[in-house]
Amino acid sequence: MLSSHVEWPDDPDPHSGDESPFAPRAPLRRLRVMIDGDLYRVPAQTAATVEEVLTGLLGHEHVTCFRYADNGPPPGTRPYELTDGGRAYEGWVTVDPPDGRPESRGIVFCANRRPVRATAYLDRRRHADEAVAYLDLAPEVAAARRSADALALRVALGMDADLFVTERPYLYLARGRSSRTKVARPAEALAVVGLYLRGQGVYSVDPPLPRGDYFAVGAMELMPAVWRWSAACHQSAAAAGLAGALIARVARALESRDTLHQVINRAKTADTPSAVLSCLDDVVLRLSSAVEISARVAHLALDLGERHPAGWQRQDWVKKVREKDKNLAALVGDRSPGRVLVKGIGALRDSLHLSELDGLLGARRPERPSVLVTLPSSSATELAALFDHFGTATAWGVHEVDQGVRYADPGVFVDQLVVRTIGFLNVVMARTPVERLPNVHGPLPDSPWSAGHHPEPARRGIRWQLGL
Repeated sequence: MLSSHVEWPDDPDPHSGDESPFAPRAPLRRLRVMIDGDLYRVPAQTAATVEEVLTGLLGHEHVTCFRYADNGPPPGTRPYELTDGGRAYEGWVTVDPPDGRPESRGIVFCANRRPVRATAYLDRRRHADEAVAYLDLAPEVAAARRSADALALRVALGMDADLFVTERPYLYLARGRSSRTKVARPAEALAVVGLYLRGQGVYSVDPPLPRGDYFAVGAMELMPAVWRWSAACHQSAAAAGLAGALIARVARALESRDTLHQVINRAKTADTPSAVLSCLDDVVLRLSSAVEISARVAHLALDLGERHPAGWQRQDWVKKVREKDKNLAALVGDRSPGRVLVKGIGALRDSLHLSELDGLLGARRPERPSVLVTLPSSSATELAALFDHFGTATAWGVHEVDQGVRYADPGVFVDQLVVRTIGFLNVVMARTPVERLPNVHGPLPDSPWSAGHHPEPARRGIRWQLGL
């Protein structure tokens, strides 16, 4: 979006002590957000809900946030009197009374005691979905609600908001009418704002965490069985380094997923396809490595010896696992979702070595080209099974644009791959009898609380910000 109100974060402190020409600064412009006032919730103490975590992030210096309400700010909100007779309210955007112009309304928004006037251009066209929203209300009340919702969206557009956080149902029937302002519910908005702040190098939780710790905590939060599994690995010399290695691989996959989403949400250039493929390569390789590590731990726990290399895709090894633990081996039995998943990941990994993945800019919308990835033809069978077992090809962002050639939306595809693989890893950890590892003693923690790790609000906030 090209905005007339583009703002950049302040320059770094010149007295910070780092005078290197490589000293970083915030790489992205400020994010501008409009949020319905009833969703802006400042927590009394620790943020406990999505809305409270989102409100905390919207207060960051890299974000400019304005609240909105159909009837204006609540009573008692102190106004600034404007020279033209109007009023502005700090942190709010308000709409002027009608002035006889049917096609527009004046708006004013104020941040840091600086009121700005703008215009909201109204959409007077009738749409097919106008009578769908608010069917439970009387016709005249429903019409008034739809008009108020439509005005709210035009206000967001008039103030060049990047994001409008709202629960208004009418706007989700009509959200396609806005190409500049993204309409999002709080949970979706939290993921967007979290991604934006991470792009600025801000890993916002309480207490603050370094980047590596942020993603490691996120990885562990997405795999609840990791606490028992990793505690046993740490006690056993044979598996001591494997727990940290698996968590690190998943954390790096989450980082690469972040980079991918940042790339595909920027203006596309000739370098975009190669950047997307680089991120996709990294995600596939990291997740594949994590799956292999989980097999190695199972190998050690079941004491399968050194003659059979561990690997969930290896049928000879799975046969040995079945002899020791049928419940664990059943995860990758014939036609099981686990077997389909590991075969799909293996096919994707092999395609990287053969350079079969390719990226291109789609031409369906030349003004805003999309990024597509061609899926390897040599892995068509494994990938088709993967899509069928875990939703549909469409749910994975996969479409057959040209006959016989499948293309994937990389953002949707990677999100599905990450979620499905992490889910598989979590079940593997839960079923692996790690108490059989050498030198493992005593009860094993089965939760972050018993393991003494980061407090629940921080872990939950990271998971929400990751949008997984």
